[in-house]
Amino acid sequence: MKFKPDNTIKYEIGQTVGICTYLGGDYYKQYATTRSRFAKFECPCGEHFEAAINKVKGRNAKCPVCAAANLAAIQKGNITHGLSKSQKRLYHLWTGIKDRCYNPDSEFFYRYGGRGIKMWEGWLNDFKAFFDYITTELPPWPGKGYSLDRIENDEDYKPFNLKWSTQKEQVRNSTQSTQVEWEGNMVALSELSERFNINHKLVWERYVLYGMSLEEALTKPSKYLFKTIVDMQTGIFYDSINDASRAYNIPKTTLSRYLHNPEKNKTSLAIV
Repeated sequence: MKFKPDNTIKYEIGQTVGICTYLGGDYYKQYATTRSRFAKFECPCGEHFEAAINKVKGRNAKCPVCAAANLAAIQKGNITHGLSKSQKRLYHLWTGIKDRCYNPDSEFFYRYGGRGIKMWEGWLNDFKAFFDYITTELPPWPGKGYSLDRIENDEDYKPFNLKWSTQKEQVRNSTQSTQVEWEGNMVALSELSERFNINHKLVWERYVLYGMSLEEALTKPSKYLFKTIVDMQTGIFYDSINDASRAYNIPKTTLSRYLHNPEKNKTSLAIV
């Protein structure tokens, strides 16, 4: 029987793994096609336990005692309203909004939490309150292709600012309502686009999605192409953002935003 290779990482006793402390005592358990490396750990609660290292490396992995207590708390919360399973669509909608507004690692955080958009505190930790509002104050969900949208795009997810919209309507609302500061005054981005005689949707994509400066978004030629992209660590050059996007498995819009906002760039790529 052939087993998959185990890429052993050496840990020092006392080293933090996940949120636990490594205590040594490594051993292996073999399964059908692979094997798992186990060790002893100390949970933040003080409990000692043995577990697979890969599982302990996972976010918030804890000892069996804490894990059981956490599961019981979750189950108790679910029993309270029983909606997370029976109303999965709205529950996922609720968690998705919170992710975009409060998780800096979310792909679209920059469009929501990154520019100050929040969820009304009465809904933030109370799915039932959110569910009750959506099901009693809004028209019934129109069906596939519709999702929850904000009436005023620059305001929070809150009562009286929600509606059902198609993705096309959401994009149109976002582009039309974007306000920016120009020469000391707040101006609609659409108005600036008209002044500079450039397609408004293009300006909005450059400024909001790709992170260009406002001046660049308004003044770059419509057929402006990216310059060569280089990996500053390896010295490898890419002729286009599409090539770099494929090579690093990063969405094109995300990579473009990184390249035009060096302080937010999480890669070793740069425009030259």
